[in-house]
Amino acid sequence: MINIASPLSKAREVAPLAKAGADEFYCCVTPKDWRDNYGMVESISRRNNPFAHLSSYGELGRVIRNSHKYGVKVHAALNEVYNRDQIDFLIKQVETFYEMGVDAIILGDIASLLAVRESGIPVRIFMGTGGTIFNSQTVELYRGLGVRRMILPRHLSISEIKAIISKSTREEMMEFEVFIFRGLCPYIDGFCRFQHGVNETLGRKPRVDLACACKFRIKTIVEGEAPDSDRRREIKRLMSPRQSLTGCGLCGLYDLIKIDGLTSLKIVGREFSSNEKIEDLKLVKKCMDLLVDTPEISRDEYFKFCRKEFLEFFEKECSYKDCYYPELRRYQAICE
Repeated sequence: MINIASPLSKAREVAPLAKAGADEFYCCVTPKDWRDNYGMVESISRRNNPFAHLSSYGELGRVIRNSHKYGVKVHAALNEVYNRDQIDFLIKQVETFYEMGVDAIILGDIASLLAVRESGIPVRIFMGTGGTIFNSQTVELYRGLGVRRMILPRHLSISEIKAIISKSTREEMMEFEVFIFRGLCPYIDGFCRFQHGVNETLGRKPRVDLACACKFRIKTIVEGEAPDSDRRREIKRLMSPRQSLTGCGLCGLYDLIKIDGLTSLKIVGREFSSNEKIEDLKLVKKCMDLLVDTPEISRDEYFKFCRKEFLEFFEKECSYKDCYYPELRRYQAICE
């Protein structure tokens, strides 16, 4: 059975999320000394919104204790790219989280991984999307450095996910996690260092969206023979922004749930309200339960179900801009 990893930013969210079906939580604390030195633009865990973080170590302790009572694991996100001056702080955080009893930490790049490995702290390590895991060779590299779960990048297709997992050696049990709901970004996390958190820190409403969400005017410029009109439209579609708080991969569950070795499905949204987290989790669990309880359901029937649920949940029709796995768009006609 595949786990569901839910975001968490308040201790009081543990019980309702656990009862709604969460198998894992991921969260973080931004200590006062980090805020005093670096503020929130340089987030400790790739989330600049203060509401995305637990308020204190004491609150994290309550989260760990209460989560374990429900049999839910707690993973602490330390997945930013740290500079030289911040590495010592990172190690201190890892040691503190380990001693408090977190089940794993999520890192974001190979420099952080090497630093934690050299520290000798025997904590379980996951590599986040910032680790840019594009192929099975990268999996082998990280596995050799002690990583036990790979959180695969958002932009991978289902066939690419299946290929990476199937080609990874199984000498030691390796875990894999993919995104399933909310927070769809058009770009690659490990390469994105632009503009996040600036407006929040300055306390102002931006005149324009983040650069990655702007509507660009796109032209195709090629040497030699120009692509035909269908290919030009496809290029523009692929390059158009797909950043969406209504990002959804529920249709993809039909195939994902059959991939041997896939461990967990991640729901995005540490900065969301408690009610949003609960409702997001319930919808993902509803779709997963349907596939588990009705294994004979056809692809057509399941896709129709997902599109109906999406419409009711977000009050709009789904489109490729909302889809984590847009290769499934060819099935959209089935549901119309």
